[in-house]
Parts: sequence; C-alpha cells; structure tokens
Amino acid sequence: MVLHSNQSLSFHPTAIVGKEAQIGKNVQIGPYAIIEDGAVIGDGTEIMAHTFISRYARIGQNCRIFMGSIIGTDPQDIKFDPSLESYVEIGDHNVLREYVTVHRASIEGQSTLIGDHNFVMAQSHFGHDCKVGNYNIIANNALIAGHVEIGDHVFISGGVPIHQFVRVGSYAMLSGWSAVSLDVPPFMIAMGPNTVRALNVVGLTRNGIPKETIAQLRKAYKILYRSNFSIPEALENLEHLEDPSGHVQYLVDFIRSSKRGVCRGNHEG
Repeated sequence: MVLHSNQSLSFHPTAIVGKEAQIGKNVQIGPYAIIEDGAVIGDGTEIMAHTFISRYARIGQNCRIFMGSIIGTDPQDIKFDPSLESYVEIGDHNVLREYVTVHRASIEGQSTLIGDHNFVMAQSHFGHDCKVGNYNIIANNALIAGHVEIGDHVFISGGVPIHQFVRVGSYAMLSGWSAVSLDVPPFMIAMGPNTVRALNVVGLTRNGIPKETIAQLRKAYKILYRSNFSIPEALENLEHLEDPSGHVQYLVDFIRSSKRGVCRGNHEG
C-alpha cells in the first residue's frame, strides 16, 4: 500500500487492502471491502461495505462507491483472454450507488472509461470498453452494453437497455424502459424502441443552454423529425440554419458519423 505521511485513513478492520494498492489521502474503506494489489484510489474517495475493487481499477478523487459495487472485473465476452492487461478508469466526483458493476476493457491496454461528476443509481451495469462522459445521471437498473459511448449531461432513466456499440449524444434523455439499439442524437428524448419523441427542452434549460440556441434546436428537431425529409435531405437543410453556438453542427456531425443509424421519429401527436 502506498501511503502519504500526512494522510488521514479510515479503514474498517475487516477490509482487505492489497499491499500494492495505491491509496490516496483521506480515503475511507468500509467493512468487508476488498481492494486488490494494483488498484488505484484517489484522495477523498469513499469505498463502502462489501465492494470489490480489482487490480485493474483506477478511481479518481472524491468519489463515493456504495455497498456491493464491483469495479474492474473481467468483461462478459466469451472470447476474452483473462491474462490481458486492461482497465477501468473512473474520474473525479462520481457517485456509484449500490451494486453497480463496471467491467474492464476487452482489448489489451485499453480502458472502460467513466468521466467526472456522474451520478449512477443502484444496480446499473457498464459493459466492457464503454466511454461515458461527464455530468450524466443514470437511473436504477440501466444496462449499458459493451463499446457504448455516452456524451455529457445525458439522463438515462430506469431499466433502459442500450445495445453494444450504440452512441448517445450529449443532453439526450432516454425515457424509462426504452430499448435502444440505434444511436440517440444529442438534445433529443428517446421514448420506446429506437424512437425520438421530442427535443429535450427541460434538460437543455436546466443545463443553462441559451434560449436562442434552444430555438435553433427546435427548428432542427422539426426538420429531422416532423418533416418528410430523408435523413440526407434533413441534414442538408440543417447546414443552412444559423448556428453561432455550434450545437446544430454537433447534431449534424453526430448523425453523419453514425455507423448503426439513428433513432427515427414518430409523427403521432
């Protein structure tokens, strides 16, 4: 264990902490937690009871990992070679509630990535090679498969399964029990299987996006989802919208770069 001379540590006597684990300052480790040799835990992080932190886990500063969570174990990939060195990297100021699981990457030297300031609710799962950005809220029992990419300020509701290799753009919202196997464009609300229902106006407003930008995104939404344009035709029209903030261009670039295709609209309502 790597210790700092001025650190204040609080380890429960039943916790098992590997001698080669790197533990920062002011770390708290609860009853029956297991932290393997090679794990890295940043300053001010709290590891609660019955958690398991593998040797392949890298956890940043001021995180809270709640009871029963499992970080950095092998991916659920039948082709995976357990001798490979791969990792989980979790940034700063994240909250992972009870029984969250995060699997390490399936590729040598790569990492499953979770950024900063994410709030992940109980029993959610992150598969191997996921890339999760910052300031996301992920509700209970979300199931995020391998190689999924999630932007920033995304809200994923309870019980949402996301298929492998899907991308979810920033400021999107996925409503409860929605099943997603296509990319979810930024700024949109997905509800039901692979269906965009609306612009995420509430989420945009709460995150301080200016009214002028939201007005342009409303126009973009109507062109994409309330017209009879094909996607190439809609994108061509979006290129002509005024876009001083760059948000519309981000939307266009996201859709153009999609490999799986994007969720389409529903003209009801």
